[in-house]
Amino acid sequence: MKDVKPRSGPLRGLVHAHTWHSFDSLLPPGAYLAYARWAKLDFLVITDHNTIAGAQSARAMNRSPALEVVLSAEYATDRGDLIGLFLTREVVSRRFEEAIAEIRAQGGLALLPHPFRGRDTDPQRIAAVDVVESFNARSASETNDRAGQEAERLGIPQIAGADIHTAWELLRNGTLVTLEGSGSIRDRLLTAPRSMSTRPMPRAIRRYSQVLKRLRMRIGFRGHA
Repeated sequence: MKDVKPRSGPLRGLVHAHTWHSFDSLLPPGAYLAYARWAKLDFLVITDHNTIAGAQSARAMNRSPALEVVLSAEYATDRGDLIGLFLTREVVSRRFEEAIAEIRAQGGLALLPHPFRGRDTDPQRIAAVDVVESFNARSASETNDRAGQEAERLGIPQIAGADIHTAWELLRNGTLVTLEGSGSIRDRLLTAPRSMSTRPMPRAIRRYSQVLKRLRMRIGFRGHA
């Protein structure tokens, strides 16, 4: 099911998830569709590293008229990771400001994930995007707290990201977003009241993904440019 008409009432979804199209995950896109059916989700945001391929695959397989699969990806830029939501094609630039412009030119939204985890932790990056991930299930509580404080100070809408890479995380996920009001998911992300359930994941899970990344690169999988 490719298009879902705007609905009234709360919409609940999973944001920030990776499939085997990412270098650090082995999850098939279909696993998220099964989870969405089980959890009775209204939307699903798959954000593979540097490619919309995983989201495209999940959207093509989706047969539920009640579930919207948002075409999205997490791109590596010169100023850290950046998620594009509601894309129609791949983002080409790897410069932070240019990538944001590309996302918006497609009618998409720029989401800043885990803003204080990585090489660039300048809080002013938050002011440049449309939505900020103020909770990331793989980030330390202090960095999540800082992200929420800066987003609040700058008046940027907030979201909770599950950042799922493994079946263990998917089965134990407790990080979901509920958007109230009416209208499209895109519009609600910008303006609607929201609630977020959160569940942090053990730090060892992130180390597992890093090991998997090194192993896949060693056998020739380089991810997507």
